[in-house]
Amino acid sequence: MSSDEWYRSPGWSDADRDLFEEKLARARAVGRPQYLRIKASALLKTSDPVRRRAGALLLERLLGEYPEERTETAGAHFLLARYHEEDGDVQRAAEHYRDGLREQARTSRRWGAEQEFAELIIRESLAEAYAEADELLDRVLEQGPFFRSQQFRYAVARSRLASLRGAADEAAAFALGALDLFDHNRAVSSYHPNVGLIRADEATLSELESRAERVNAEAFSALVDRYRRPDGTVRWDWSLLIRLRPMPEGSWVHRVDEFQAATEPIIEELRSAGFEVYDLGDWSLRRVRSAAAVKAAASILVRWYDRTESLMVKTEIAMTLTDSRARKLAAGPFIDYFRELKPSDMSGDERFLKDRLGCALATLARDEHFDEIAGLIRDPAHGRYRGYLFWAVPYMKDPAAVDLALEMLGDDELSMSALRALADLRSERGRPYLEAVASEPKPRGRSDADQGARDRIAVAKRGLEKLDKARAAGKSRS
Repeated sequence: MSSDEWYRSPGWSDADRDLFEEKLARARAVGRPQYLRIKASALLKTSDPVRRRAGALLLERLLGEYPEERTETAGAHFLLARYHEEDGDVQRAAEHYRDGLREQARTSRRWGAEQEFAELIIRESLAEAYAEADELLDRVLEQGPFFRSQQFRYAVARSRLASLRGAADEAAAFALGALDLFDHNRAVSSYHPNVGLIRADEATLSELESRAERVNAEAFSALVDRYRRPDGTVRWDWSLLIRLRPMPEGSWVHRVDEFQAATEPIIEELRSAGFEVYDLGDWSLRRVRSAAAVKAAASILVRWYDRTESLMVKTEIAMTLTDSRARKLAAGPFIDYFRELKPSDMSGDERFLKDRLGCALATLARDEHFDEIAGLIRDPAHGRYRGYLFWAVPYMKDPAAVDLALEMLGDDELSMSALRALADLRSERGRPYLEAVASEPKPRGRSDADQGARDRIAVAKRGLEKLDKARAAGKSRS
């Protein structure tokens, strides 16, 4: 049995229960509420009514014994809400959702239950709570749904809520938005092919299509003209959906409005150059296929980086041009922009910009930029942001790339980045250092320092495996 199975397993035999109670009694008091919640969650995920009931009782126990632990009590309320919702007790589910939201408001952790509670109100047609559902969905949007699957759920809920209220134009607009998201369904990355992917059944898609066909969705907002294609149709993009309804003053959505206003002349120039662009984020969402098109757009965007005063626009340009096909036009200027920003006197928006510039250079910088990249990596004035630049080093054939990685192993802030680069460089000169780290005793503690040491050892071992394979193939570096 693993060390955490006593509170993570879905077992609840007499032996399981006795072990759980014994371990819980011996655990530190500060950890007991979390153990109760995790064990309860494991039990509630089963289909066995006896174990599910046991899980619910553990949550009730948590609420009774640890009312001051706001983060855990909020989580307990949300689990109980789902438990009663699945059992068909809508009233008790709603009560727990509301109690959980009250507890959550007094903590820094967000459990993501706003969407689920709004969906319960909509699914059960609780007319007296429609205004509450509106507020919940506003909160969902304010938290910034990142994955396509989250955005789709929001759009579907908005469409259904509007339909229940008889707001047909609004319902159709959000239905079209949901369908557009589904048409451009994609995972968060190729490394995580199932994360963020929309999984919609035929009934839901048919419902959305039917609702979208009934009325003129374009009548709901004048904003649709910004997203009108050359053939006159509207592209119901997520960047349009987030602006269809008014948001509370100070919301980030208001910043989106400011951002869109600042990008108007850029969008206009890109359209004049033949690009079907509606939002500057189009590039990352809908990859430009032609290398020639990338270069043409890059020449416009690099010029606008210097012309605009908006840090949000500069940041979006950096993200947009994180594309190897824009290397010749963007790498040099981005190195200069990165150099100009010093962490010691940067605002929050400038820090995010430098972060995105660093990520872009990890893709754009190659051998022809080595001297400048090496200079930035060696300059401590650029702080932790130098770590991004190290991502580009393994792609550089210059022998000095190995020297740079070896040199920076002694830099406290960059030692891990340097070790990763050394592991990927597959250099025989790096073998002694990789062997030394790989042979270090692996700590068993749970502190951040212990985990960091284990990560270092794992990186070194993978580096040795890569180096051995490269040597066997005659491709290792000197």
